Amino acid sequence: MQKTKGIYLIVGKSGSGKTTLVNELQKYGYTSVESYTTRPKRFKNETGHTFITEEEFDQLKDICAYVKYNGYRYCATSEQVNDSTLYVIDPDGIEYFKKHYAGRKKVRIVYIDCPWYTRLYRMLKRGDSLKQAIKRIALDSKVFSNCINKVDFIIKNKNKYKAVNLLKGVISELENYGE
Repeated sequence: MQKTKGIYLIVGKSGSGKTTLVNELQKYGYTSVESYTTRPKRFKNETGHTFITEEEFDQLKDICAYVKYNGYRYCATSEQVNDSTLYVIDPDGIEYFKKHYAGRKKVRIVYIDCPWYTRLYRMLKRGDSLKQAIKRIALDSKVFSNCINKVDFIIKNKNKYKAVNLLKGVISELENYGE
């Protein structure tokens, strides 16, 4: 497992490649928060979240990250964050996190930038309907309108492997040379 002083909040619009990049980084020993959500799975073997009921969600303690997106609730606990390197989150979640996380890790925010047409293609490829994908793109336009002002780093994701290497480089620089 990677030893790290930081928690890297990975933020980006739907289909930008956040989960794919995090899954790739896990091959190098980085760990990711599997946030809790009341959202149903999009497909059978979906990863990145722990899917729970509304009742189970209400029983969670020590929540340091919370957001409601598209009618569903998402959260993470301090214990999850302290045991992880990466956390996929949205802009509203960043604000909540900054106010409620009292753990030992330095927080860095990395924005994954990707053109809308690439995101649309990816959403359709993963099984979203055209209507769902267009709805998400429209919603993201509002949700992410001021996001760029909240981030520490921007990574252009046109190529998965190049983006993974850039993200590894950002983390390595911060960890090896101080924050």
